[in-house]
Amino acid sequence: MKKYLLTLVFVIVGVAGVFAQSAEDQKEAEVKAVAALINAQKTANSKDLITTFFQAGINNLLGNTHSFALNSSFYGIDSVFRDKREKVSYERERWLRQSTFNIALTGDSSNNITKIAGGFTFTIINKTDIKYTKFANADVKDLVDMQTLILDLKKGILSYIAAKHQADYLNIDSNRAFTKSWTDAVKKHDFTNLHPYIKEALGDPALVSDILRSVPATNKADLQAAISGTLKGADLFHTLYINIAAKYAHKPLWTFSPTGVYNRVTKQGEYVLASNFTVGLTSDPAKKPWEIEIKSQFKFASDTTVSAVNYNNKPFTASIGVNKILIENEDKESKMEFKFFTSYDHQFGSAPKDPDTGSFFLNSTLRINVFKSLWLPVTIKYDPKSANLFGYFSITANLGN
Repeated sequence: MKKYLLTLVFVIVGVAGVFAQSAEDQKEAEVKAVAALINAQKTANSKDLITTFFQAGINNLLGNTHSFALNSSFYGIDSVFRDKREKVSYERERWLRQSTFNIALTGDSSNNITKIAGGFTFTIINKTDIKYTKFANADVKDLVDMQTLILDLKKGILSYIAAKHQADYLNIDSNRAFTKSWTDAVKKHDFTNLHPYIKEALGDPALVSDILRSVPATNKADLQAAISGTLKGADLFHTLYINIAAKYAHKPLWTFSPTGVYNRVTKQGEYVLASNFTVGLTSDPAKKPWEIEIKSQFKFASDTTVSAVNYNNKPFTASIGVNKILIENEDKESKMEFKFFTSYDHQFGSAPKDPDTGSFFLNSTLRINVFKSLWLPVTIKYDPKSANLFGYFSITANLGN
């Protein structure tokens, strides 16, 4: 009897802990969980526009001139100096992630630093970002409904084991064994190795009928799907989070980046204004996403044929293309991408024009995820006018989510 009472206390305390959480705390926890998955599901191509934490990269790694870039969101900078015991609200966290500080060093073939750059990236539109106060009510309801279904399912399983295997249910060690198998499954998002008693309960038609009678008619189909899905090893709650995140991960993102550059060769400054836009073309989370990308850049630099300080060199570059995820894992995280795009260069200043200025280029970039956040982008640039082919090998790493 004493063991039974102890077990009952453990169950009551566990359930009470779930309901003790306020509705606001629960919603914030759900929003944070979805936001983390959104960041994980973003393409490496879109993470190049604005990082959520830190990003380091080396461009044109094998070329005569190459550059090292380090970008940090304001949240990343804040995390370095903030007291680790200080709790940051989700709204402040998401606000700090909307802008980044960027620095870059450019070197020549002898690895001498020729340019030092610093600037910022600001978001003009960021629909991939979830505002706590505007998280879709339908998505919140789906998460709450699924949580309720899982709780009904767990209560039904416990009732079944208590009735069919009373001795093991009252034994604390045995009780912990099948309880642990469920918590381990939740952590791994894999329910294939559930305790035999749990699988037995889920496969019992009488138990299924009892649980179905206790839930609203509108939830019966969802509960039946939850039972069959769990028996197949699926973590339906996690899958729901993934599918909700997929709806946001490829929404419009538009950034604006002003940058100041000091050219150590010409001994004067340069100024760059860049605008980057991307949006997903695939709304079905079951399909690998397509993205359209539009970029532009306007630079104020010196005409090197003139000895005096000047800003006669004003090149403008624009590009448009599509990016496709070729390989993704079960959590819809991109592992390989291919981008095809065309670019156009124009000289607005009075500086002598490069022979290729005014030409369209055909370009492609293959990105391969080699390890965790480490990516290898390989860009091929083709000039149809002169039939020249150029290759650029780079490396980037997004640190943190």
